[in-house]
Amino acid sequence: VEAVPAGIADSGRISPRLQGSLRSPTFQISKPKMLFHLAGKGVTVNLIIDNFQRIRFPIYGNLTLTTNGGAKPQWYEMEVGQWIGHRAYLEFLDHGNGWTGIDRILFSAARPPAEAPNAAILRLLEEPAAGTPETMAGRYGQLIRETAGLWSAGRLASDPESISRIDLLHSMLVGPNATSIANACAPGEAPMAPMLEQRRSLEAGIPAPRRVPAMAEGSGEDEHVHVRGSYRTPGDLVPRRSMEALEGPTQAPIKEGSGRMELARRLTRTDHPLLARVMVNRVWQHHFGEGIVSTSDDFGARGEKPTHPELLDWLSQEFVHTGWSLKKLHRILVLSSTYRQASDAVAKSSAVDPQNKLIHRMRVRRLEAEAIRDGILAVSGRLDPKLYGPSVLPYLTAFLEGRGRPDTTGPLDSAGRRSIYISVRRNFLVPMFLAFDYPIPFTTIGRRSVSTVPAQALTLMNNPFVVEQAQVWSKRELAVAAASPEERITRMYQRAFAR
Repeated sequence: VEAVPAGIADSGRISPRLQGSLRSPTFQISKPKMLFHLAGKGVTVNLIIDNFQRIRFPIYGNLTLTTNGGAKPQWYEMEVGQWIGHRAYLEFLDHGNGWTGIDRILFSAARPPAEAPNAAILRLLEEPAAGTPETMAGRYGQLIRETAGLWSAGRLASDPESISRIDLLHSMLVGPNATSIANACAPGEAPMAPMLEQRRSLEAGIPAPRRVPAMAEGSGEDEHVHVRGSYRTPGDLVPRRSMEALEGPTQAPIKEGSGRMELARRLTRTDHPLLARVMVNRVWQHHFGEGIVSTSDDFGARGEKPTHPELLDWLSQEFVHTGWSLKKLHRILVLSSTYRQASDAVAKSSAVDPQNKLIHRMRVRRLEAEAIRDGILAVSGRLDPKLYGPSVLPYLTAFLEGRGRPDTTGPLDSAGRRSIYISVRRNFLVPMFLAFDYPIPFTTIGRRSVSTVPAQALTLMNNPFVVEQAQVWSKRELAVAAASPEERITRMYQRAFAR
């Protein structure tokens, strides 16, 4: 049974502890003000213009607002005069122990309209001989009991005063007033009490949310061609579809939604020539250091040709036929005789294939920056094997300055956490990582660069983290009693080289 009338989006009808987001369809801004009739507290409303989230503060701070009210809705304003004619959509983010209810969003050039009083309460006040405050309290209690009884019986929506009664009931159910209904009901006349108790029980069992990056489906919008790449010179309107280079000039039109789901279905067809091969090539590159197509980001005319095209085709077919299972693909590769080859060079094979394109031996591969750091922690005994948990701020030296510098710095060894848990701040990357070809997080990188420069050796000699971990390791070894220098050196050699 609904406690919220039709036409209202409400994130608190079950519990204010629930979190989530809501996205509106795309619309065109037509007037200088947007007016929001919102209840609740602690929910953020963002206006996304032309599918681009602009910098909120200090430049475009008027494109966001946060609710700060109660159970009774109130009006909020957003100035959008400079964006008239642009397309936009709204997102409502309930990201904490708050809630909101939305029943009206208006374009306007004037102030918000006046609030209409609750008709059911107004009727009580207009009755003759309203009497004393005690009499009015009794009438309020009777109104609440009647409303609760209608709700529990499933007859609230058909009541002539349903909108007003629902508004009253909802104001009593949400927030600190949730116990008012139970307190107003006399013994034996408490149809809401069991519901409130059940709600409290369910609310207590709501777990803390775990967040992941995701994409919300929006309304389908066709785009104009941007002549010479400029949005200021729109050309022909092009319907939503895949690239002609992949699907050809004649494609079935996308009738519903943004087209993302349809694009995913087309790319994952069993006869599609591209996606499976790209994925297989990336996994191959992970295990062998170089893909069957060495230009893993470019399978086009400017990319390299595959060294083993038949093998790439066969692996792609197996990948698709096994249900796109990456685990099974990994198993095929690591159990192959090619993967189990030694990396020693053979003179005869090297003369025929000096670049090892035919993979007559396993390639010698560089450790990545994160693996070098984690290896140092493992050898020193400082590595924390715990999985999951929050990220750790990077260690900031006095030389790391710039916009957005955090107020605090993380510990030098990042509390022993693995490198994957170090927070990535684009302006404050770990210097040790940069020395070992860590990719700059501005764009996607299909394959890391590999360099051999003096800074790498100097880093392993002088970096404060390396010096600290060497001290940790040495103190740990010296703490072992009754060990000769020869025994300590042997043990350290075995630990460092895993031999």
